[in-house]
Amino acid sequence: MKKWKKWTLGILLTFALAILVLFAVGKYMQRAYAKNYVQPQHETKQSILDYAKEKGIPGEILFAKDTAAFAKVLKYFQPGTMIVLDSENKIVDMNAANHNGSCYFDIADDICNDFNFSKSKYDHKINDSTLVSRLKSNTTFLTNYAWQETNTYDYTIIFCWAKWMKTSYSNEGAVEKINNCIKKNTKLKVLLISVNSDCIAPWYPATVALPVTP
Repeated sequence: MKKWKKWTLGILLTFALAILVLFAVGKYMQRAYAKNYVQPQHETKQSILDYAKEKGIPGEILFAKDTAAFAKVLKYFQPGTMIVLDSENKIVDMNAANHNGSCYFDIADDICNDFNFSKSKYDHKINDSTLVSRLKSNTTFLTNYAWQETNTYDYTIIFCWAKWMKTSYSNEGAVEKINNCIKKNTKLKVLLISVNSDCIAPWYPATVALPVTP
């Protein structure tokens, strides 16, 4: 076989292999997406409570007050987000990558290490002072709980989840680990709250079309 023919054949084989690899990666991405995301459903307060109990999702559950509040919750408290605040409501760690946040299990390890965040990479570029007030003004408790008039918590841990984003609450057991360590730490008063971003009636009634999963 002439040299140029071998060279052409090699290019074609390489091209074909690249297409096969890209096809396989695409199929894998589709399966991973389907595994982690589902199309949102119309929910009720009771269906969210039942689901949280079924899946063992810990914490006092918050949800949006109305449609306008729902948009703000999705903007500032996206499913998969975890935030830890101290007694002054200042963020001491979070998992947002654009703020050098820690991963779920790094945060869990620091919490279980008596809330020692000395190794946190969080760069404190978020305006901490508005976070809790924004959360309070746009959500209400789904569980039988209410914000205390004055902040008497040593730490407040916020994690955000939705049924349509499975990884936001499964996270390989990190939230469960955090919850267990909170219970064992009797020296500190800690509030664990979970912000739910599902479409709950009455502000998302069955007659309203639901948004498509991102």
